[in-house]
Amino acid sequence: MNLNQKRKINNNAEDGSVPTKKHRDESKKGGQQKADWKSKSPKSQQDAKKAGGRDKKTTGSNNQRSNKQKQQLTSIVTEAKANYQLYTDKKVDKDEKQLLLKSTYELVKDQIPELSRMKGMGKVIASLLDRKDKKRLMHVLSGFDNKDSKLLLVKGNGYRLAAKLIQTGNAQTLYQFVEACMSNGKGLRPLMQNFKSAAVLNSAYVHGNAAVKRSILSKLMLGNMPFSTDDDLPLTEVFAKSKKDVVEECKTFLQSILNAKTIKYEIIQDILVFCIETRASTGMEVDEFIKLTADNIIPLCRRITNCNLALWTIWLASAQMRKHIMKNIKAKLVSLLQTNNGRMFMMALIESTDDTKTLNKIVLKEFMQPLDDLVKNADARKLLEFLLAPRSTKFMHPKDVDILKQGDSVRTSKKSEAARFDEIRDYMQEPILTAFESNCEQWLQDNKLCLFIIAVVERYGCAFEADLLQKLATTMSATDFSKRIIEKAVRMVLESLINSDVSRFEANAEAPLFLNAFIPALEKKQITVLVKNCPRFLSNVLEAAPKLKKGLTFKVKKSWLNDKNVQEAVNEYKNRSNTVNK
Repeated sequence: MNLNQKRKINNNAEDGSVPTKKHRDESKKGGQQKADWKSKSPKSQQDAKKAGGRDKKTTGSNNQRSNKQKQQLTSIVTEAKANYQLYTDKKVDKDEKQLLLKSTYELVKDQIPELSRMKGMGKVIASLLDRKDKKRLMHVLSGFDNKDSKLLLVKGNGYRLAAKLIQTGNAQTLYQFVEACMSNGKGLRPLMQNFKSAAVLNSAYVHGNAAVKRSILSKLMLGNMPFSTDDDLPLTEVFAKSKKDVVEECKTFLQSILNAKTIKYEIIQDILVFCIETRASTGMEVDEFIKLTADNIIPLCRRITNCNLALWTIWLASAQMRKHIMKNIKAKLVSLLQTNNGRMFMMALIESTDDTKTLNKIVLKEFMQPLDDLVKNADARKLLEFLLAPRSTKFMHPKDVDILKQGDSVRTSKKSEAARFDEIRDYMQEPILTAFESNCEQWLQDNKLCLFIIAVVERYGCAFEADLLQKLATTMSATDFSKRIIEKAVRMVLESLINSDVSRFEANAEAPLFLNAFIPALEKKQITVLVKNCPRFLSNVLEAAPKLKKGLTFKVKKSWLNDKNVQEAVNEYKNRSNTVNK
């Protein structure tokens, strides 16, 4: 009841008028409220204050507990990260690393799911995953039994841990992660837009079996397209009827997610290979796909399995695009050559490029400078052998030759292969011969390098000078080399040197010969050892002698022919020469 109402009642009373029922009720109500307030004693007010205090205390205690839990988690995280830093230090011994892993595991074992979502803890928990310690591995895996926890791990900071769980876990773990990704409700495509979840999905694709790969590929490539798949047929045959529709569907998907990070994933590369192969076979334009991959050649060549996408890119690229690619890879060319995929890519690039001047300036110049070190690397050495003898199964595996043959039908180069490689070998001659002359003694000691020596001798043998031939002869006729000379690799080098003598003499009768420097330098004991253990060498000498005519300064002694093995080798030579004459 406010003051205005009271004034009205008082005025009515003074006037002699009777207050209405409404006024009486309002006055009663106001008096009752006043009485209620007065009836509340200080005790009751204190009780009410205490009750409110209790509620505040309970909420405060809950906050204190949550703060304590946060403090405990932060202390665990800091200690675990410190252990991980020590674990990654190269100076720490293996035993100390195992102790660090044990202490880290004791810290995090009770709260693995909560800690895995915290920043920087995914890699710490991933370091605990070791197949040797099955108990620890199973305990970590058991923390993510729930699909929701797996999906949170996939999308959050623990994506590296999820990828490691897929890699180290069993097939059941992999299937569970794939199911968790598929139970997203929106399909797999939104997961590929986030590089964290894309890394997990790619790990499942790489380590999964054919069925897992098939299901992931079909869901990503088809999207919402209604399509019936036959489990017995491969995807390329299943998509045969509507290839163009599938490619267009993939195109829209790839344009939305493709960048420098996602193109590193094998699953994206396989989809791109399918699109490029399909478009190339149907005669459709592939420039838009080539542009997407041209700027990311180095990540494509660093793939674990193969580099099909990089090969298709270089085969179908224009001359201007190839030049752009060469400039992009120039900085990391030497490291790229020392990998299997990088070597195959360089072979395809060399076979496809008509502009050999640009190729020599940008590419060949880069890896001809550190040639002494590159020869020791197997992949770089295979590339050099390929340049000296292209697609020769003597130096290349037949499977590698078959891979390069895939580009013969789609390659856009116009220059003939012989003309292209002649120009390249003319550029390479001087640096290879200088490196060979300075390192031939060391290279002859290694069987792996003997095959490269044979390639050099077969290609540049006619250009060998007297100093180089004398150096080879003194090295191979030394007493320390007597055990090496009977080995198969060195015998093959000897055979190639004898054949190069013939070709050099036919080109120039006054040219120096390896045999004239080698045979006189051998001692009697070495000759007997060589004749007994390597009769093939003597038959090669006998075969080359009539072709060299007056170029030889020594004579074959009759005592060399007394051994049975030598006689058999000579008879083989005679039979072979008779069949050739007939």
